Amino acid sequence: MNARISKNLAISSPWLFAALIALAIQPLLAQAQSYKVLYSFTKNSTAGQYPSSPLVRDPQGNLYGVALGGTFGRGIIFKVSSAGDEQVLYSFNGSDGDGDVPDSMSFRDAAGNLFGTTFQGGAYSYGNVFKLDPQGRETVLYSFCPQTPCTDGTFPGGVIPGKNGALYGITYAGGNFSCNITGCGTVFKINRDGHLTLLHAFGGEDGDYPNAGLVLDASNNAHGTTQWGGAYGRGAVFKVTSSGNETVEYSFEGGGDGAYPNGGLVQDAEGNLYGTAYQGGTYNYGTIFKITASGEFTVLYSFPGGKSGANPYADLNLDQQGNIFGVTSAGGTHNFGIVFKLDASGKETILHNFVAEPDGVHPSGLIIDASGNLYGTTYQGGKHNYGSVFEVVP
Repeated sequence: MNARISKNLAISSPWLFAALIALAIQPLLAQAQSYKVLYSFTKNSTAGQYPSSPLVRDPQGNLYGVALGGTFGRGIIFKVSSAGDEQVLYSFNGSDGDGDVPDSMSFRDAAGNLFGTTFQGGAYSYGNVFKLDPQGRETVLYSFCPQTPCTDGTFPGGVIPGKNGALYGITYAGGNFSCNITGCGTVFKINRDGHLTLLHAFGGEDGDYPNAGLVLDASNNAHGTTQWGGAYGRGAVFKVTSSGNETVEYSFEGGGDGAYPNGGLVQDAEGNLYGTAYQGGTYNYGTIFKITASGEFTVLYSFPGGKSGANPYADLNLDQQGNIFGVTSAGGTHNFGIVFKLDASGKETILHNFVAEPDGVHPSGLIIDASGNLYGTTYQGGKHNYGSVFEVVP
């Protein structure tokens, strides 16, 4: 199992159990007009198994992602066409500086190059940032921890494009080892020539264990979340400027505001940030929150558990009408999680209840196309219980 997913499930297990036996069952609000499994991974491990990262979509409707398995058992980059045909674009070999356990398919540029990270592997076994060109050639852009201690970070978790071709990202650990024995994680920038600049090393009170990717605002400031740390030890939202100055935008207290934000942030045209907290809220099943450009924090929704979902943990998406879309890891009719929509009035609509086989279990974050259709992966479930790629038409 992917190390990132394992970490999340280990943290969530007591609350997942609570969600399964919760007595506060809420009415089912709505069911999707259309849910379709585009592809189910099979027992043939060379074709990939257990996808755990959000997808990337090209203008032709092809979907790209990462999964475990492959020719060498170190993970793959895959493509699923709009017709549901899967193709392995690259198999990681885990040696000679190559990656191991791909953790993120981050984005696709205008030239068709794919960018992402591996949780392990690379020249020093602490993960790397990679590029895959349209011809299937992989280039390692950076391997983490070239010298001890690993002040640049260890175990990267996704990158995003910035100005002048630079890449911005986080590592789950490494950086400042006075924080703890594994380090509290970092925010970094990589230039086109592969040079890494350490923008910030977390120290605990300013955040600990960033567990999701970043979002850049119009001023090139990077915003993100840490699962732990902050003033109360229950996670934080942070901002890091291009010059490396870090500000804690919000520290979760663990009550009605939420606790342990696992997912990243999404930003609207006005600069407001939206995210989820895995626990806390009115019912202790997690929250959806908003931080305005001026820094005001608001809880938009508290998950009640039961059929209305529990424990959101992945990145959100926004449509042009301001509706918020996401997934939960638990709750729903079958207790395998849901796909949900939250409108501007704070009303939740359930778009899909996951049903394990042949459907899916442990959904990843969603992506949204220009028509408002949603796409994602499930780590398990599907026709063969090795995960799936799905589409939801709200």
